Amino acid sequence: HFEFAQAEDSWFDRMADWAFLGSLEGSLLLPKEFAGWQDVHALAPRMQVFTVDLRDGARAGTPPSKELARALQKTVRWLEMGERLGWSLEESLSRVRFLMSMGRDYLAGIAELRALRLLWFNLLESLECPHPISPTVEVQVYPLPDTPDPNHYLIEATTRTMAAVLGGAQAVGILPAEDTLQQRRLCRNLHHILRLESKLERVADPAAGSFFFETLTERLAEKVWKDLGKESPA
Repeated sequence: HFEFAQAEDSWFDRMADWAFLGSLEGSLLLPKEFAGWQDVHALAPRMQVFTVDLRDGARAGTPPSKELARALQKTVRWLEMGERLGWSLEESLSRVRFLMSMGRDYLAGIAELRALRLLWFNLLESLECPHPISPTVEVQVYPLPDTPDPNHYLIEATTRTMAAVLGGAQAVGILPAEDTLQQRRLCRNLHHILRLESKLERVADPAAGSFFFETLTERLAEKVWKDLGKESPA
């Protein structure tokens, strides 16, 4: 049992809470919470407690470049917190996970996830991390407000899930359009179809080597990195 100053699940992403409130001033964690984080580290050393949640930005229609820039900024803040907790750079990096949502733009969705991985390794290089650590990316697929009907959503969810897998997501959660036993079962079966029949898990980066995807990925990553360089102090 861990006792935190804030009981709800959002303690895993305090950056998102403060971004929503409009203030990032003051201590990142309350003294009472520090003890909780140390307990997590001792009892579950591999638990990923630093969540970079980008789902709200996607719902609001934020451009991918802005979302990725925010992802790196939040990651750096989490690493600073890990340093304050006495964790090494590798320990802090291994506890970061990205939580994203996948929209209807199939090609752009693949490029955004690939750009996130590229930016992650650029960040590790800038931090002089001796042992590169792959990022953990989880993607949620959920019905959008203008989804016509549950059957249409199943087709749409299939392509959106494909984009998440082809982009490099380690985990994909598909939420049903209706909370019924049949719809939940059909959404669960999408995972099995894409894995067991389409064999999507057999290739690490299916988009690698494609001129279109490589160009789109590099341009997006370069824009984000350049924008961050302009915003950061010289």
